[in-house]
Amino acid sequence: ACERLAQLPVGILRYEAVREEEDANNGTRVFIDELFWRDYNKYWFMRQGNKGFSSYGIYNRTYYDWKTDAEVVKRWREGRTGMPFVDALMRDMNATGFMPNRGRMVVACYLTQDLKQDWLEGAYHFESLIDHDVCSNYGGWNFSAGIGPGRVLVFNSLKQSKDFDKSGKYIKMWCPELKEVPLDYIHDPWNMPKSLQKSSNISIGEDYPLPIACLKYTNPEVAKK
Repeated sequence: ACERLAQLPVGILRYEAVREEEDANNGTRVFIDELFWRDYNKYWFMRQGNKGFSSYGIYNRTYYDWKTDAEVVKRWREGRTGMPFVDALMRDMNATGFMPNRGRMVVACYLTQDLKQDWLEGAYHFESLIDHDVCSNYGGWNFSAGIGPGRVLVFNSLKQSKDFDKSGKYIKMWCPELKEVPLDYIHDPWNMPKSLQKSSNISIGEDYPLPIACLKYTNPEVAKK
């Protein structure tokens, strides 16, 4: 770790020293952490080889029993899952070739842990990212699919939506059909009363899709967790 830090640009290290003293923002620390993740993934694949590309990972976690529903995968790729935050992220990526790291983990976890679809379908699609790197991409998908490396981290897409797009501005930018949906329902529009849908000039299930069947999000009590 010390050797890798020594190779970082001097300016970044100097700024980090100032940050420690003045308690400035941690932007450069995040940047450095991501460089470590990049290198970790490269060394991980050097050690694991082709096992890192197998459906059930280096631990052969076959209990995930991946499915490949072509229509479900297609809806995920196109940003038509019915989950506004997921759809906005996917549409953004399809249009710009980029997605922030948090978003990548959210949409990957949603596809694999919630929809139970084969993680390789997602990894293949992510090869269209402008910053695609084989080791970082497939290492990240191994992680998000829960097959290694690291611990299994399961995101709640609704909670992530409310935490990182509180105003719904990002959702409305990439899902314009939801532009008149009130904030109370922008994260879960399928719960909107019919009368409110009418006044918001939208019909959920027609103008915007109902969510792909997943009790985790259609049950309000579960969605709060």
